[in-house]
Amino acid sequence: MTPLSFGIKSSVDFYKKLLDDYNDYLMDVNSSRLAVNCAMTGWHLIDWVYHEFKKDDFKSLSAFKDDIKAKCKEIEILQDITLGTKHYKLTSRESALKETKLSLNDNNEIDAFSKELNVSMFNVITKKGEMLYFNDVMLMVIIFWRKYFKEELKITNIER
Repeated sequence: MTPLSFGIKSSVDFYKKLLDDYNDYLMDVNSSRLAVNCAMTGWHLIDWVYHEFKKDDFKSLSAFKDDIKAKCKEIEILQDITLGTKHYKLTSRESALKETKLSLNDNNEIDAFSKELNVSMFNVITKKGEMLYFNDVMLMVIIFWRKYFKEELKITNIER
């Protein structure tokens, strides 16, 4: 645990920060600041969990990251967003993402079964051309971490 985290003392505290960040983001889904905070917290939770619980189970933090990314592909998207935000230019690894963007939906036709109900939203575009909704990516990461805490770490008191 670091004494430099303003009272966040455990992986569970950091997970609760993720929930708070996501709830803040949902209140303003056009805020790149809030979206980036979600991505960074979701990605860096991996470091907290490793050092608190899994350091003896894996050869390295890198091996643990690989294991988690294999279990939740959306975590790697958060890694790309985090590194792409932290660094002006990515040089340390090849990103699977082409870009992230705020899509403004100005379509006057409303499809009741579409997420595109004339609202703006953040999208993640992969290099393969797949378009993902950032909200969905974050939700999958939160669901993954909730399940991981409960099933893998046997910690049940994780909800806000």
